[in-house]
Amino acid sequence: MKTTAGDLLSRQSILESDRCNFEALWQRSASLVLPNQALFQRQQPQQGERRDSEQFDSTGALAVERFSAAMESSLTPRTQQWAELLPAEKELADDIMIRRYCEEVNDTLFRYRYAASAGFTTASGEHYQSLGAFGNGCTMVMESAARNGLRYQAQFLGEMYIALNFQGEIDTAHRCFEYTARQAFQLFGDGPRGYFRETAERKPDTKLEFLHCVKPNDDYDPTKAAKRRPFVSYYVCKSIQEIVEEGGYFTMPYVFSRFSTAPRETYGRGPTQTVLNTLNTANEMAKTLLRAGQKAVDPPLLLPDDDILRGFNLRSGALNYGGVDSQGNPRVQPLATGANMPLGLEMQEAERRIINDAFYVTLFQVLVDSPTMTATEALLRAQEKGALIAPPMGRQQTEYLGPMIAREIDILERAGLLPPPPPQLLEAGGELTIEYTAPLN
Repeated sequence: MKTTAGDLLSRQSILESDRCNFEALWQRSASLVLPNQALFQRQQPQQGERRDSEQFDSTGALAVERFSAAMESSLTPRTQQWAELLPAEKELADDIMIRRYCEEVNDTLFRYRYAASAGFTTASGEHYQSLGAFGNGCTMVMESAARNGLRYQAQFLGEMYIALNFQGEIDTAHRCFEYTARQAFQLFGDGPRGYFRETAERKPDTKLEFLHCVKPNDDYDPTKAAKRRPFVSYYVCKSIQEIVEEGGYFTMPYVFSRFSTAPRETYGRGPTQTVLNTLNTANEMAKTLLRAGQKAVDPPLLLPDDDILRGFNLRSGALNYGGVDSQGNPRVQPLATGANMPLGLEMQEAERRIINDAFYVTLFQVLVDSPTMTATEALLRAQEKGALIAPPMGRQQTEYLGPMIAREIDILERAGLLPPPPPQLLEAGGELTIEYTAPLN
């Protein structure tokens, strides 16, 4: 049965309905820790507008940045090879030819992944940032359009919709996005009935809405060329409700990972959602302390109820006649609010410590807090804290790094950029496994 644009748009409506509660949660989370991405419930945001009007305390925003750095340094440090391919059969690990092949593949992956045009470092940083803020992150791994190689692009969570298979694995991804008519013409050509060409000629900057759907190929048959790709791809122009391009992939191009999941939920939750009440409290405390501090520094003045001090002047050096009585006592007094600023600051600091703990900021303060401790003490403390961060980071190796490496190998192998495997590896089935060698491990 042929897939139509109506079928894809109908399923998109279902995915949007399933995600609506998360959008409200993500919108509030973004307003506190990542205001530039507070776009989940806004249809037409304006470029360059301020989006931090609800943020009075920056603890969460700084914690997300440090969380992203912690994830990168623990999982994907750019200064070392953090993953190695090894033969799945242990008895093949000592074979010199296989070892050399694996080393060459590992070096090739590292070289293309961190090439200047690949953008992996930027994409992974944004992926981890999205994990900390929303509990979900998505990166698209593509062939480089400029030259043979890889290209990574982090996707805004507000554009992504996913579905799971019966094993709980993410096997379907929808992305809603906008192109100008000029961009659509460059990518898709004339379009149905020349729509993209005509619109690009008349109004090249007209915004058009698109849906990219990637899902398992129900007719997958590795023996038939037309059905050999396990994933099918459809680009739908929502503005005209027609499919403008069909294709497929051998591996899922959208690598979507979650920080942690709750029962019967498709999307993940992250540190921000764990301490969302605390973030709200810290934000309200900041507003209260700002008001209290302003009153303490520039308090309201108590004036007598008569006309003597009409036109009282608060400017520096001003002369106010009648400001004191005949005995020299001031007729004007500041209002004593009785605000306990030290207590407020102490309460605020307690909330900030909870937020930093949730984002694992304290993990990297082992040596900063106690610079005189011995190396053994520092190692034991780091291991103790590392035990807390291992479960969520281990999930990233399963949902993020593993599928990403499989996608990289698929692209580079089809481009002829990987060495041919030795015969003894092929005879054993050619199966490889991933061993992670990042600092976390």
